[in-house]
Amino acid sequence: MRFFKSVDFRHECRVSASAAGVAKACVDFSTSGTLLVWIATVSRSEKVFELEGSTHRADDESDREAVIRAVSTAIDAVIAAT
Repeated sequence: MRFFKSVDFRHECRVSASAAGVAKACVDFSTSGTLLVWIATVSRSEKVFELEGSTHRADDESDREAVIRAVSTAIDAVIAAT
């Protein structure tokens, strides 16, 4: 059985300098060694979308830091593509 952890954070989108450039993310993730698998619900400018992915944790970062890094990159990529 996998145990899930959660992290909530605000992300200032790099592709937008307006107030609408702030996204709120709620992320559930599980770990297996250095592999982190995550599912994020993101709200930005009255729009809600879901993202999922995985990342590896670097030796010098926490699980939380690795997930925030990966989800922030994904948020920027989605916003840049729209």
